[in-house]
Amino acid sequence: MIIDTIVLSALVSRNLKIKNRAVEFLSTLPHITTSAVVIYEIEYGLLKAGSKNVLKTFRQFIQGADVEVVPVSHEIAALAAEKRAEMAAKGFTLHTEDLFIGATAKILGVPLATQNRSDFESWDLVIVSPLS
Repeated sequence: MIIDTIVLSALVSRNLKIKNRAVEFLSTLPHITTSAVVIYEIEYGLLKAGSKNVLKTFRQFIQGADVEVVPVSHEIAALAAEKRAEMAAKGFTLHTEDLFIGATAKILGVPLATQNRSDFESWDLVIVSPLS
């Protein structure tokens, strides 16, 4: 299962209800796998907000929990480009980051854990929403 940004970032949320749901969900998984793009999105957000202490905690979690971070391969990039062109031809614009995350789950043939179902519906993936 690929963990999307909104689920993984919930671990550093100020909202304890959301944070606890994320912890509970992630603790049920045999291992945590995410995309390098998810790490980028979370770290960028924390840096932009000036949250250096939270960033440090997040990085420690990623290393300490032995999170598998899937890099963006040529195959993932090519599939993301194909999906972007397909959706653009239909008049839809998808966020670049979501294209890479969706392509990662599709290439690996695994479900995606996200709260943003609409961002990934075109991928024909199994989507779980663990924070609801």
